[in-house]
Amino acid sequence: MLTGAAAEAVAAGLLLTVLWVAVRRPWGWPEAAAAVPAAALALALGLVPGRDAWDEVRSLLPVVGFLAAVLVLASLCAGEGLFTAAGDGVARACRGCSAASSPWPPWSPRCSAWTPRSCC
Repeated sequence: MLTGAAAEAVAAGLLLTVLWVAVRRPWGWPEAAAAVPAAALALALGLVPGRDAWDEVRSLLPVVGFLAAVLVLASLCAGEGLFTAAGDGVARACRGCSAASSPWPPWSPRCSAWTPRSCC
């Protein structure tokens, strides 16, 4: 079991590794490819007490379940072409207007009475 500065250094190293994988996605790996082994190592080294980890998992389970359901729904929508159709609809509605004439943010001075409504 690690304690003190050594434990904090290992925990910081694990965190930085997981964040690096999440941002860089080497070889197309998902975040879990680093997060799961890092969590197991943190438990094995005693950086996090097992009971505390389990309590945290139980408290976060509803949120994780909801997010998993959203990801499944998004994947199904993408598979059916919903996002492509929505993008095509927005492109048709803009009728060739560039992003420079976008009203976002809505208080943008680029959108005025002289701007075609299809661009605002």
